[in-house]
Amino acid sequence: MATNTGATLGMVAGYNENCSSQLAVVNYMIPYIHLEAMKIIIQYLQQTNKLITSPLIVHNDLPTNDWTILFQLLAKDNSYQGVAMGRSFYEQCLPSNSLSIGFSSSSIN
Repeated sequence: MATNTGATLGMVAGYNENCSSQLAVVNYMIPYIHLEAMKIIIQYLQQTNKLITSPLIVHNDLPTNDWTILFQLLAKDNSYQGVAMGRSFYEQCLPSNSLSIGFSSSSIN
């Protein structure tokens, strides 16, 4: 699928001001996002020897967004390896055959 980069990256400095629908969905879903469920999945993968090292979590969003708070949170939590990928979710963000678990709390456009 071809990506219209101009359309996805065109909200420079205005993304947060123009995403009230996305914020409403995220706020609605917060009670359903449980860290304990993620811990159970990681524990299962460790017990079945499908996860030998600490998990690598890839945080994905547009590169024009403010990533400051995310990086501050990552610095405080050393239970996993965290990286940020500044790409549209319309593009491939990870190498083929490399994803074990996928999770999206909200992806509305």
